Amino acid sequence: MSDLEHLDLYATDEDVHGRMFEIFVAATIRGKELGQFFTPRDIVHLMVGLANPKVKKTETDIILDPCCGSGGFLIVALNDMWQKVDKLAGLSNKERDKLKTTIANSALVGIDAGSNPAMWRIARMNMYLHGDGGSNIFFADSIDKNIGQVGPRNLERDREIEDLRVMLIKKETKFDIVLANPPFSMSFSRKDSKQRSILDQYKVASLSKQSKSLLSSVMFTERYRDLVSEEGRILAVIDDSVLSGEKYRAIRNYIRDTFIIRGVVSLPGDAFRHAASRVKTSVLILRPKKDGEQQGSAFMEKAVYLGLTEKVAKRIGISLDEWDQGRQKEVKRIVDAYLQFKAGNPVNWVVQPEQMMDRLDVKHCLGDRGRKHTLWTKQGYTTTKLKDVLSVPTGRVVSVEEEEEYKLLKVTYNGDVLESETKVGDDLSYSRLYKVDAWDILVSSMGVGRGAIGIVPKYLAGYYVSNEFTILRANTPEETVFYTTVIRSKEILGDILTLGTGLNRGRIRWSGMSMLEVPTYNQLISDLTGAAQSLSDLWDASETFSHVLKQQIAGISDTYSLEDESARERWLSYKPPE
Repeated sequence: MSDLEHLDLYATDEDVHGRMFEIFVAATIRGKELGQFFTPRDIVHLMVGLANPKVKKTETDIILDPCCGSGGFLIVALNDMWQKVDKLAGLSNKERDKLKTTIANSALVGIDAGSNPAMWRIARMNMYLHGDGGSNIFFADSIDKNIGQVGPRNLERDREIEDLRVMLIKKETKFDIVLANPPFSMSFSRKDSKQRSILDQYKVASLSKQSKSLLSSVMFTERYRDLVSEEGRILAVIDDSVLSGEKYRAIRNYIRDTFIIRGVVSLPGDAFRHAASRVKTSVLILRPKKDGEQQGSAFMEKAVYLGLTEKVAKRIGISLDEWDQGRQKEVKRIVDAYLQFKAGNPVNWVVQPEQMMDRLDVKHCLGDRGRKHTLWTKQGYTTTKLKDVLSVPTGRVVSVEEEEEYKLLKVTYNGDVLESETKVGDDLSYSRLYKVDAWDILVSSMGVGRGAIGIVPKYLAGYYVSNEFTILRANTPEETVFYTTVIRSKEILGDILTLGTGLNRGRIRWSGMSMLEVPTYNQLISDLTGAAQSLSDLWDASETFSHVLKQQIAGISDTYSLEDESARERWLSYKPPE
């Protein structure tokens, strides 16, 4: 202790406090469960920066996090507001300290229903370590408009629940800023009587096509309106499927009818991978809509680095330096641009109301599909729709026979077409398969956005794929190489991704891809005769190698009796379950 007693932990940067505390909590909460309680710190900084809490000598914004988890939003907001206090002119040291104490004790409110572990306790401790007594952290379910009891009762909890009811119901306290990252996968079902009683409190529950159950994140879109002040603002993480999916069209209409959409910031698809979540998300920025008010333009931007861990960044091809510098610059760039937009200054990525009449996801509203078409035309290149140069071959359908064996293919994200597995028809969930041929272009409907498009080698001709793949044909091997290369480029993959909704692994079909504009193959510009011949030669060499290798393996096996019937029976008796 003598080595540590001279250190002032309260004076350390709040990010250091956050990392220290999360390491401490990680010792208690093991595995993938940990991620769900911590919003990535760079996303927290982004949202607090976009909220831009106001601090004046005589008043400050009041902030609520209705799903506060470990208290990350409140801690970063506290630090932001304290920094603004330090910049206020004309305050004595005591006036400055008094204002900071007022912010810590009265300007920040958190609610969390998590009981395993007890996140409200963790949030209180976290805030205490950052200089706040944590007196306004409540163990309650904020989505219940009646603030019902959560967990076992005792005198302390009864008193706190009553305090919260007085605040939210009796006094009808409204908040200047609502910061929220609600659970993505949690839903309320009418089959459960308690959950049904909460669903009955919500107008959006009657609007959804899934009226028997509803995601809590959708319900929160209505709850935010109850809790925010008339001039307040809401910054919430939301599943992109709500912003783009057909079944949530009525929910988007509710959002447009109830709020002015100030902005949407698209987050990377892997932003919440640390929480074992593969949901594509965005930050939605709203304020209450006044009577007779109409939607104006909105700020829309996309993030590349925020929320990514070092491991995930490396996996998707982002270097450590790019990742580290990119996160820091990205928060500042997006926050600065949004604040300029709010001030009425011209910025990039402004979307007009007519672009938000249906979908609200950034990739759709920005409308940048085909953005290179003008450039190609200026450079003298002709363009074409994919449907005019690639076609779906006919006569490939095969009805699955129960006792027949089928060799199946797969396409990797690197564009390699490989043998997948051999299955008997009775083990397949498909009634029909499709036979491939050499020089087919094979497109995975599920993985096309990540590059799962490849050319079928000659030695895999006669294999099969399911209807989760699209088989395409070009006129020549040269065109096959050219258009496969073009489609797998980051530019065209970006265009392809704009076709999908926010669903995590939403399928992208040929009907949408076929309308994309791409450069036309021109042998005078890109002569691929040699490339096509080299690819054909590679296939022949691979097939020869495979044949020779099989002969060598068979020879060794025969020489040493490695594959005889007794070896096979012994292996079958010992092998573990499939």
